[in-house]
Amino acid sequence: MKVHPCGHVARLGPKLMCRHLMGEDGLSHDYVHLLTGRGMEYHLCCEDCDKARADGVEPELLEACEGCVERIDDPDNRALVGWRGEPEIPRRPEPFDAVPFRTELPRRLREPVDFAAVAGEDRPVWMVLTDDGRIMRFDADTGDFAVLGRVRLPSETGRAWNGGELRRRLHVAPRGDFAAVVRDYGRHGAVVDLATGKTVMKLDGGDYRCDTVPFSLAFTEHEGRTVVVHRTDWNRVDATDPATGELLTDRTLDKESSLDYFHGALHVSADGRWIVDDGWVWAPVGIPYAWDLRAWLSGEPRVAEEGLTRLAYRDYHWDGPMAWAGDAFAIAGIGPDDIALLDGVVLVHPGNGDDSPVNVFPGPRGALFGDARRLYSAGPDGLEVWDPFTGERTAAVPGFVPARHHPGARELAAVSGPVMERLRLPA
Repeated sequence: MKVHPCGHVARLGPKLMCRHLMGEDGLSHDYVHLLTGRGMEYHLCCEDCDKARADGVEPELLEACEGCVERIDDPDNRALVGWRGEPEIPRRPEPFDAVPFRTELPRRLREPVDFAAVAGEDRPVWMVLTDDGRIMRFDADTGDFAVLGRVRLPSETGRAWNGGELRRRLHVAPRGDFAAVVRDYGRHGAVVDLATGKTVMKLDGGDYRCDTVPFSLAFTEHEGRTVVVHRTDWNRVDATDPATGELLTDRTLDKESSLDYFHGALHVSADGRWIVDDGWVWAPVGIPYAWDLRAWLSGEPRVAEEGLTRLAYRDYHWDGPMAWAGDAFAIAGIGPDDIALLDGVVLVHPGNGDDSPVNVFPGPRGALFGDARRLYSAGPDGLEVWDPFTGERTAAVPGFVPARHHPGARELAAVSGPVMERLRLPA
């Protein structure tokens, strides 16, 4: 073996790096990834060389041993401050004949606050939340609609920590028997029995840093009954049968057993096995956790504190796009923190027991939606279709930017003013 420019006789590292990152002083520098345009291949240069590069002075990149490269480009180093250049986006064009079409909304449903799918229906049945708090059932194929309930939440003022507005969000149980209206980045919510229109649960997620997360809530089904999972304090979630009010996750948490964790948006897998919680911990660090939802609802209430699997760890970054794609979970953004995230996806499997990715690929931007075979990203230029298991882009629908997914009817949809724009997905 030859002596590399880093001064070591060792196996050659997989990346080139600037001279300032070598030697004992290397760890004192922040650095960037310089993408080469070949897949996600990149090299390393320090921040000073990067600034010179912006002025037209290309950095001298040298070979280094495997150990020197790993010492700098280590996730625990936390010194990565950005990506430069563009990755190569792998493409495998496939037929995708779906074309968006427009459905006029009835006058009473126009300009809704939010809308959500009745996922258990195999036809495009949606629930729509109007500005005056009414929950309307809408069949997008027939145009039929009906008022099923009304929710008035306690008033709240303020803004989300990232500058966004407090907003009402509609959640619907898979069978359409219950709905919840919550205030994201606030503390209040309510669950409505849609058969009677009555409010059966008032929700309070606590006021400690609630402005940092969407209200933690998700519906699922367990042993034939609808269950609502909801935050009951900043660091506690519970599950309740809304039909009876029975608490299914009764447990006592003392200071030692409580989590130092701010619960965020909840994502239930299609089969009801797993739940992912997109929350954060101080410093702050975004850490989406998964736990076994079936075990939690079947007599093991401490699973939500003691059976967690970490899926990612990103400084100053949470509340981003996420979605289930088959039995894997897609997390938007490649990188260790908010200033060093590359557009793309990290795919993880909660059943693996750790955050080792099953795939990482560049490209997807915007909201994510998934089914058993595909991942969909709603970027600013339109919809893109991905094979999550190979990372290849297989199709695109320019100009169509969906906001919601109807798994049962296999539709993506967006609402703008008096129109619902819909796209029926191929099998």
